[in-house]
Amino acid sequence: MKALFSRLRAIKGLGLLLVGLAAGIMLLFLGGHTEKQTDSSTIADDSFSFEAYEKDLAKRLEEMIARLDGVSDVHVMLTLERGYAEELAGAEGEYLTVREPDGGQGTVTVSREAPKVKGVAVVCKGGNSPDRQKEIIAMLSALLELPSHRIFVSEG
Repeated sequence: MKALFSRLRAIKGLGLLLVGLAAGIMLLFLGGHTEKQTDSSTIADDSFSFEAYEKDLAKRLEEMIARLDGVSDVHVMLTLERGYAEELAGAEGEYLTVREPDGGQGTVTVSREAPKVKGVAVVCKGGNSPDRQKEIIAMLSALLELPSHRIFVSEG
């Protein structure tokens, strides 16, 4: 046993190597845990916010419409039919529950469906041109699966 320790002491830089190894292991455990916790809280707050969904969808539609020739300064307003629809685990009236970290109980969600768009209004430069109106209505109808009578396009 003494021979083993004497051999280890003879290796130059072994102490620094061990300290570096210990620091790396600590960073793996501490750093990974914090990152996962931040990611999950961001997902919970952003993905299921009704207002965030509406704003994000409107922004994405504005960007797509602005790519059309002869169209600029695009503003989109959406009306949504309902909030998120959830399917809960378990039989009707008897839903599967889990214990929350704070001691309370919560239901288990199997699936969540995004809100449905009921209508869209688009105000943009170039919106009075019948050709541009047809293009915008056709694009929004295809993207949102809306009938054309639920899409309004005008110049502002």
